[in-house]
Amino acid sequence: MSEKEQPKIELPKTPKPSPRFCQCSSLIFVILLAAIGLAIWLEYCVPSSIDPIEFHLPPPPQLSGKFMLNNRLSAVEEMFAGAFDGPVSTAFVRGMQYTGTANGTLVRTDAKGAHIYGPLVASCENSPCSRPLGLRYDAPRNRLVIADAYLGVCSVDQTTGVVQRIFPFPGDTSFKVTFFFDLDVLPDGRIVVSEVSTKYALHEFTKNVVEGRPTGHLLLIDPVKRKWQVLMSGLYLATGVQLHTDGRSVLLGESGMSRVWRIALDGSGASQFGPILPGHPTNVRASPRGGYWVPMTVSRHKSAPHMLDLLGRWPKLRANIFKVSSSSR
Repeated sequence: MSEKEQPKIELPKTPKPSPRFCQCSSLIFVILLAAIGLAIWLEYCVPSSIDPIEFHLPPPPQLSGKFMLNNRLSAVEEMFAGAFDGPVSTAFVRGMQYTGTANGTLVRTDAKGAHIYGPLVASCENSPCSRPLGLRYDAPRNRLVIADAYLGVCSVDQTTGVVQRIFPFPGDTSFKVTFFFDLDVLPDGRIVVSEVSTKYALHEFTKNVVEGRPTGHLLLIDPVKRKWQVLMSGLYLATGVQLHTDGRSVLLGESGMSRVWRIALDGSGASQFGPILPGHPTNVRASPRGGYWVPMTVSRHKSAPHMLDLLGRWPKLRANIFKVSSSSR
């Protein structure tokens, strides 16, 4: 067979990439490049107002046993819906209920309705200047005692209505309030008060959460002797305070770690009280039927872990997310 008569061998044709595949690849490349550019810009060009650290939350519990979901609170009675904004704690005095609101005033409710009881300060030169959070009725001294996020510890005499600042002690500039949250009054008049953070105030609460530094503490204050001491420090968002039934220790909610502490009043030590909770505790209150009420804000359990369960080990990522969210406000 001559060369001209040899059969032609055709090689298989390479399929051309579809236009849709090319478009998707280009889009992914552009998105990836933009993400890298944004990360570099955030890291080196945008200053950060927080300094996050790595932290690890305890493993979230399962919703089983005593933590199993139920509808026991579905029949609660809603009181004074929409009458005021931001009540956090309540105190009962001779059939009347007191609470603090977001605008810095105390509100009293009774059978006739809700009434403005009054602010803790006459005027505010700087805003915010007052936010009453934790409330207790001190029956032996007939006074309402308030933990104010900005002012510290104040009292309102139930006979005269006179407002007094208890702590920081008048004339003493050695202590600066950052973010007081809750308190309880001991039978001898001493006061145990929690401070969520010693770095960021209430209006900067998000910084406390994202930064992840344990700057909260629990204070024991003696107004008569004008002395105070730290019972426990290094806490991730110290919140609710409740005197234990033994009278020698106090319960404290550590919201950031989903747990409650039992702390000796003589400073001899502390231990975890009960299991890790399926949420972040705020107040802690004794029940007249025994035990304690522990209301929680955001739920956190094995089926629905918190975002910080994933981001706790990535401080730089949290810082950059905070930069983006702050710049969009």
